[in-house]
Amino acid sequence: MILQLEITWILLIVLILIVFSYISFILFIVLFTDKKYFNKRMPNKYHLRCRDANEYKNLKFENFSFYSKKNKLYGKIYYYNKQYKNIIIFSNGYNILKEKYLPIIEVLVSLGYTVFSYDYTGTMDSEGKTFKGMPQAIIDLECCINYVKENYP
Repeated sequence: MILQLEITWILLIVLILIVFSYISFILFIVLFTDKKYFNKRMPNKYHLRCRDANEYKNLKFENFSFYSKKNKLYGKIYYYNKQYKNIIIFSNGYNILKEKYLPIIEVLVSLGYTVFSYDYTGTMDSEGKTFKGMPQAIIDLECCINYVKENYP
């Protein structure tokens, strides 16, 4: 009886240590990722560019900007003919230049869409001290949607 009780306690302690180790590892990964990728300025990384918009035969573009809170965000409007109908707002993702997706954007434009793409707050060409993560990205997207609705009805 005493031996079984001691084995039970030992197994319980081992289980607690395994769970604690697992949680500690996950916490380390989360904190490492946060420190490495968030709360710092993401510069314009030219090595991420695949092609420039000028390399696509008929693809035209113009620059646009809008405000998200107090920061001015910069983007490009891609089109073949300036009709501004069938609009797509292309949210390119964190720490990736909008130009990285030019092959996809070009296909969308060739199908008749006008594509708006921009850089998030604190990344690439847009203003802002740091990229704050998904909440800020959602705010930026909402501000871009409002900008497009107001200026390209």
